[in-house]
Amino acid sequence: MIKIYNLLRFLASFQGRLVRIIAGILLAFWGIFSDNLLLLVVGIIPLAAGIFDKCVFAPLFKLPFNGPELRKVLSNNPEIKSGSELQQQMDTGNSDATNSQVNQTTKGL
Repeated sequence: MIKIYNLLRFLASFQGRLVRIIAGILLAFWGIFSDNLLLLVVGIIPLAAGIFDKCVFAPLFKLPFNGPELRKVLSNNPEIKSGSELQQQMDTGNSDATNSQVNQTTKGL
C-alpha cells in the first residue's frame, strides 16, 4: 500500500503532471496518425488529467480527485509516510512502528 501512496504522490507532483501530459500527447498523436480512435481517447484522458491537475487513480484509494487537495492530504497526513521514512524505521529495527504505521494507514482508507 505504501508504494501506491508513493505513486500517487508522484502523479500529483509537478513532474507527474508533466509525464501525464507528455504521455497523453504522444498517445493522442499516435491515435491520430494510426487512425485509431481508441488510442486517441486513451491519450486524451491523461492529457486532460495533467492539464487540469486531476488524479484519476486517487478516488480508487478514497483520496481526493483534485490535485491540490491530494497533495495536501498526502503531505500533511502523518499516517501516510513516504517510503524513505518507513525504510528508515525498518533500518533502525523499529518494525513494530512500521507495522502499526501500515495498519493505521490501511484502516484510514
